Amino acid sequence: MAVYGSFTSDGVSELLDIVAGAKYLKLTNTSAVGQFEWYEGYAADTATNVATGAAITSGGVTAFLSSESSFAAQKSMVAPFSASAGFGQTTITVTNHGYVAGDIIKITNTTSMRQIAGMFFQVAIVVDANNFKINLDSSGFASQATAGVCQKLIVPQLWQPRQKFIVGITLGATTTIKTSVDHGYSVGQLVTLQVPSDFGSVQLNGLRGRISSVPAADEFVVDIDSSAATAFAFPASGAVPFSFAQVEPAGSQTTLAQGNVTPGASENAGVRGLALGANVLGAAGNEFYWYALT
Repeated sequence: MAVYGSFTSDGVSELLDIVAGAKYLKLTNTSAVGQFEWYEGYAADTATNVATGAAITSGGVTAFLSSESSFAAQKSMVAPFSASAGFGQTTITVTNHGYVAGDIIKITNTTSMRQIAGMFFQVAIVVDANNFKINLDSSGFASQATAGVCQKLIVPQLWQPRQKFIVGITLGATTTIKTSVDHGYSVGQLVTLQVPSDFGSVQLNGLRGRISSVPAADEFVVDIDSSAATAFAFPASGAVPFSFAQVEPAGSQTTLAQGNVTPGASENAGVRGLALGANVLGAAGNEFYWYALT
């Protein structure tokens, strides 16, 4: 069966919602005169440039079902972390990483910084073709990772919004939470904090509060008085295994005395289709036409 459509590129990513599994895709950039093809069986995040025949090895096309996690190929770190104070300042070196700002990557197999192995981080800044910064303040870690593996998450999670990893907490009359990726939460939403004792602020573990403000996409303020809690800190690398500090949606506030407080906790955002990467999307504002066979 043939399906087709059009969209305006943001230059970063695009999801084509195709109900049946796609077997072929032709993507035409009508603004910049370019075409790309993808066939069922291609490796994740790849495509072919029709005009030149050149292979697109990253930032291409990936078939997905969002009830499953889809990742691009693993890429190895080639230098120790460059630690700096402040979120979004930790630099990772990966040769020809192909990432863009906003990409979400999973970090595994780290040395020295084993306490972040298995966490998802957002690419905050792309320094150059071989270096990028993640949303982590690593200045407080005893030693920096000298090796590890990065893997780009291509497909959004099935349930939105979902739980997020906590990378920082500011204590006070209200509590400010910093997450490793953009949280997607909104003012009025109820969230539950999960802070194991390994992360210091154990007094906040299991507490539920309402979001009062969202200063940044990766930060929010919740109406929990944490002024008496101990400071938040990552455990030592040798403390593994342990559970991560996380925040999870619990619902949204209501003015009804016995109203339903679960809306906002989660929404099924599952789709099936093709995920398009930056290397086939041209510049932001480019117009595209696509044609697929299922």
